[in-house]
Amino acid sequence: PQLLSLLLLGSAVLMAGATASDSQRMRLRGGQTGIMASSKINVLQVGSGNLGQPGTQSNQKRPTAFSKIIWKRLSNEDPKSVEVVGSWSSFKTRHPMSKAQNGDWEIIMELPKGEHQVKFVIDGVNWRCHPELESKADSNGLENNIIKVDTVPKGNTKSAERNPSQSQMRGGGVEVYQPSQESINIALDMVSRLETENRIAQEKLAKANSQLVETLKSELSSGLQVLESKKSHVQGYTQRGSQGLLLIKQAGDSKVQEIKAHMAKIKEILDEKEKIATQMVVDNLNSRLETLEKELAEYKTITPGLMELTEEAQGLLKKSTADPMAFIEAAQSLLPKIQDSTSKASSLTPPTDDAKFDHLKLNLLPQN
Repeated sequence: PQLLSLLLLGSAVLMAGATASDSQRMRLRGGQTGIMASSKINVLQVGSGNLGQPGTQSNQKRPTAFSKIIWKRLSNEDPKSVEVVGSWSSFKTRHPMSKAQNGDWEIIMELPKGEHQVKFVIDGVNWRCHPELESKADSNGLENNIIKVDTVPKGNTKSAERNPSQSQMRGGGVEVYQPSQESINIALDMVSRLETENRIAQEKLAKANSQLVETLKSELSSGLQVLESKKSHVQGYTQRGSQGLLLIKQAGDSKVQEIKAHMAKIKEILDEKEKIATQMVVDNLNSRLETLEKELAEYKTITPGLMELTEEAQGLLKKSTADPMAFIEAAQSLLPKIQDSTSKASSLTPPTDDAKFDHLKLNLLPQN
């Protein structure tokens, strides 16, 4: 009973591990599994929905099971590579096998249950049957090895043609139970390797998720910096113009006071000069303020139009496929507006924010 429970548990874990994988080929690295020793072995998931010839309905509905295919090392031979091909793919797809420590070449595959014909490709060119595997000729008279796939795995050599577990008769007519250790080894080895692959996949997924989080944080930080930079750029003219208003007022007032101080000393003879000079500065001040205020007003007038045209163009592009004729008409109407608006924006000049009045020739004092 313990042996049967172990086999049932192994089969359940195998099926769960097979359905959890999205890859069609998994190379699992192992070592000592406690049951058998192998440096590495290929585990190939063909899957129940992708078996045999493409589009073959009978293959797609057939249940699958795992099977270990072995090319046992032959004397006086040491191939560089061994591949297996089979009737499940009409002998079109080669599946690389892994070399075990004992010199055998092995692969674990998920195949439809039942009988399959296989052949081995030695060193990429030599197609052969293994002499220790059952073989028979196909409909074309070509000799192929035969493997049988079932829920309970077993070897496919000619000597493995019994059930996985059976009793044998010993001397004296005593019936003794003899388990198939090979079947148990294959099942336990596949469970161990698939569990290892699942653990490694979970660790890689966690690492990839962590990298994704860090990447997105970095990109968002960079994007935020660019947004701040562009926001400052757009607000630059407005801030500069506002500061210019204050500076010009302060500079103009200061100059008026300077003039008044000078004119106070020679007030009796320069009253008229004082009035003229003061008026000149005030007029120049007012003119500059008026000019700068107009410039600021123009900046603020054009900006909403640019934003409105931008939103209108974006909205029109989104509707371009829904009604092409309406889109053409609307686009032709919108383009001149965009041209006019961008032309106005391009013609803008920097703010007239020169706060100096020294260029005025006021002629405050009489010439010597």
